[in-house]
Amino acid sequence: MKLPILLLFFIFTTCINAVCQQSITPTSFIFQNDQLIIKYNLILPHTNLQDIQIWAEDRKGRKIIPIEINGDLKNVRPGKNKQVLCMFSPEKKYKKKYKIHIYSFPALDTTILYKNNLTHNYIIDHENNSYRTIRIGKQIWLAENLRVKSFADGTPLTLANYKDEWLPNDKPLYSAVNYDTLRKKYVGYLYNWKVIADNRAVCPTGWRIPKDSEWKLLDKELKNENIVGKLIENNPTHWKGIKLDSVVLNSSGFTAQPTGVINERGEFINLYSSSYWWSSSIYYGNFSCFFTIDAKKNIGEHLNGNQNQGMAIRCIKH
Repeated sequence: MKLPILLLFFIFTTCINAVCQQSITPTSFIFQNDQLIIKYNLILPHTNLQDIQIWAEDRKGRKIIPIEINGDLKNVRPGKNKQVLCMFSPEKKYKKKYKIHIYSFPALDTTILYKNNLTHNYIIDHENNSYRTIRIGKQIWLAENLRVKSFADGTPLTLANYKDEWLPNDKPLYSAVNYDTLRKKYVGYLYNWKVIADNRAVCPTGWRIPKDSEWKLLDKELKNENIVGKLIENNPTHWKGIKLDSVVLNSSGFTAQPTGVINERGEFINLYSSSYWWSSSIYYGNFSCFFTIDAKKNIGEHLNGNQNQGMAIRCIKH
């Protein structure tokens, strides 16, 4: 079993003391415009890609999650002169002693092909999952599906491991794609409407589930043409049997993964050719709006469906 590598150090207003294992070593800390720049070396006995997790802790043991990070955070190749820039909430001033946690562990999504010529920043949710973000026009989206298993206050969601557990009930449910927990690591979870409607929230701080109108604005930003090609990841291993123009594939950086949808009977359909995402908009009664793309038909549609279905979540920045 591969355990995460832990780096633990302390921030003072006048000095920095570091305690860490030999494999990961901070080399400098720079405070600049309320941002903390951390430079580090990641030395391992192999070249496997690593993901990095970062958060702060105050004297009372309260966790402080950065509101945005950029730099070497995901799929980091071991080596020297790595750098991350952490932005904390404006009210979190560096006037007190803070404990900074940094973990290194095997990368989760090395099979996903992101656009190298686009700029991705990162945000972290309340469970310390990190996500790439991408600006598309005036909107800023997660470039990955949500992977949380609890509300922001820590209340756990109910996991459905097979279709009989998904059948309509009053619980906020989540499930791995095709009830396969191994696929969660790169495509995220699917959720029922009880999760969307709950005011305890699941998106990272400063982010929310998009309205139907915001999904339609995404269409507009992409010129309402070739939407599927511009949104999906260019990887035939994930999108099976799809024939689209490789020149435009994922040109937006949205990097959509095929998830299919869980129908009202708890069955997965359209697993390798479609993606479905909830909006926060109710159509009427127990029907809500969602956005879907079908790569085989090469269409994107704004539809409505029964709230007992299971779909992915892509958060949008406030």
